[in-house]
Amino acid sequence: MLYNKNWDAKTVTSDPFSLESLIAWLEKQPAEKKYDWSSADECLLGQWCKFNGLKGAAAREKSLVLGAPVNFLEPIYQTALGSLHECTFGAALTRARAALAAS
Repeated sequence: MLYNKNWDAKTVTSDPFSLESLIAWLEKQPAEKKYDWSSADECLLGQWCKFNGLKGAAAREKSLVLGAPVNFLEPIYQTALGSLHECTFGAALTRARAALAAS
């Protein structure tokens, strides 16, 4: 039987719901584009969850994926909520990078 050295290689998978993943997604969004923080489907997390294949309200779906209650003190939620006056993808990217640097 032939041996393939790739059989022993460890598979590295990234968490699509990590802060790093959110940053990578935000880097691809138009910085000046605004999002509606009050709409579960159109808020930052709602759009990000749809991008990752989830349907429905972002907080509900993400909570089910992580298997834990939503904690709005998590850096991901702080990035998404931010300030009512800074609901652009560029401002969210700045908040997400700051949260990652602080962790």
